[in-house]
Amino acid sequence: MQVSNQFDVACPQNEVFAFVSTPERLAQCIPGCSRLTDLGDGRYSAILEVEVAFLKMKFDVMVRLTEVNEPTSLKAVVDGKPKALAGKLTGNVELMVSAVDDQTTRIDYVLDQTITGKLGGIGQSVFRAKCEEMGNLFAENLRTALTHPQEARS
Repeated sequence: MQVSNQFDVACPQNEVFAFVSTPERLAQCIPGCSRLTDLGDGRYSAILEVEVAFLKMKFDVMVRLTEVNEPTSLKAVVDGKPKALAGKLTGNVELMVSAVDDQTTRIDYVLDQTITGKLGGIGQSVFRAKCEEMGNLFAENLRTALTHPQEARS
């Protein structure tokens, strides 16, 4: 399943890239993400809590940065296992950062994910809707963190 989106931020490209390429800062913008731990060599672990349909789920997530092209793009591989449900979530993420003008940056992202096991039985359409919802919240959180840092989630 592939989910993609694009949004603009009123901030110069170099500032946006510096922010999104700092995992601790980026993680604060991802809905439900907590306990980010740097494991070294571009690898991170985190907890991701989401509510999908009638289920509240908590995932142990491993993220590995596979490519960093300053100041234009990041790529990562994500693997997640739900704590109380059989299944697995795997995905490739690409985040592209491009200047619209001197003070505006466009962010495009593509998430190509696979959901297996009982977790996958919930349904691709339900997960797609949740991914799109989380993507919109991510965009809102990122805009706030970059343009009004005092209001950003701590």
